[in-house]
Amino acid sequence: MVGRRSSMTSARAASVRAGTDTRAGHIQRAAGVIGPVPHPDDAAAQRAERVRSEAYFIAARRGFEPGHEIEDWLAAERSVDDATRPIPRK
Repeated sequence: MVGRRSSMTSARAASVRAGTDTRAGHIQRAAGVIGPVPHPDDAAAQRAERVRSEAYFIAARRGFEPGHEIEDWLAAERSVDDATRPIPRK
C-alpha cells in the first residue's frame, strides 16, 4: 500500500507542476503564490470574439469586397463598444 500511496502522491505532484491540478491552483492563487490564471471567458476575450464576429458581418454585408478590412475592424470595435457601454443615468 505504501508504494501505491507514493505513486499517487507523485502523480498529484506532477499535476501540480503541470498546472492541471485545480485544487492546488486555487490554494496557490489564494496564497498569492501564483498570479491569476486567465479564463477563456474573461471580458477581453469575449470582447475580441464579439469584434471578430461583427467585423465578419460588416464585411459580409459589403459582399467581402477586399481593401476594407481595417475599416470593417474599426467599425466593429465601435459597434461593440457602443453596445456594451453603460447607459448614463439622469
